[in-house]
Amino acid sequence: MRQLLGTIQLVVAIAMMALVGQAVLYVLAGRERDKNLFYQVVRIIPSPFVKLVRLITPRVFEDRVMPFATFCILAAVFLWLAFAIPQTAP
Repeated sequence: MRQLLGTIQLVVAIAMMALVGQAVLYVLAGRERDKNLFYQVVRIIPSPFVKLVRLITPRVFEDRVMPFATFCILAAVFLWLAFAIPQTAP
């Protein structure tokens, strides 16, 4: 069980790092970011999580805030797993 939770935490951490990379490239690449190969790759990695958050959030939220909302939810899941893993039996 501990390995499964650790694997889930790893996947969440990778998605969070990709979202941070996407935010940094959003600022650095400017308007030409869609032509940037690395930006496209970093955008693909967390896309399943962003789509899931889009499904569970109301339509009141704009699409441009979905990556930030996804990051916040993933951060909460990561912290929950960080506290839950040590309490599980090996």
